[in-house]
Amino acid sequence: VHRAEIERIWEKLPRVHDTKRMQELEERFSRFLSGAQTDVSDTAARDFEPERFSKETRLQFDRHLQGLAQAVASGAVQDAALHEEALRQPVFAKLELTEEQVEKLNRLRSETRRLKGWAKWSEELSREKLIRWVEELDSATGRVDELAATVVKAREEWKALNAVSGMASREQWIRFDTACNRAYEPVVEHMREQAEAKEKNVRHAEALIEKVRVFAEAFECASAKSL
Repeated sequence: VHRAEIERIWEKLPRVHDTKRMQELEERFSRFLSGAQTDVSDTAARDFEPERFSKETRLQFDRHLQGLAQAVASGAVQDAALHEEALRQPVFAKLELTEEQVEKLNRLRSETRRLKGWAKWSEELSREKLIRWVEELDSATGRVDELAATVVKAREEWKALNAVSGMASREQWIRFDTACNRAYEPVVEHMREQAEAKEKNVRHAEALIEKVRVFAEAFECASAKSL
């Protein structure tokens, strides 16, 4: 809302009959209007000052460029990708870079692409190692609970790889899932045998209870006849 519009709204408001009170209100309104105009002007000057905007933008650019260089040097792929993406913000396109900065940025971007490629290859290699490890598990040896824990751990590591490098190919997933299911078969069989044994014990207990009940009824009937 512009100052002229505020003044028009003020003029349309009903006037206060008390002259002294009206004068006080007029003075307060005048002070408010002057202060508001000053605040707006000051804020606009601060927010749109070209030199200040350029300085802050350049500082942000330098921080991201330095962060990218450090990430590339240490092989931190994720950090490098974050800084490289940040440097592509439109606000940085307005900066006038030196030839040295342009060369450095292009070199670091190339190194980031190389790191991403190496990381993807490494993660694919890790998947293949994990698949072979599960395929080579000897289900016939070892305790069932240890085998179950091993398969669970393998699936957790697979999920961790998915979180880092994206989903595996369909062929890899089928191989891995098939290997895990095969390795887990003794665990499933053990659980089935335990369930059957539990059911058998329940039936045995119920039969024993029935025999005791029949014996108790017969004993009670015999005792009654002897009286």
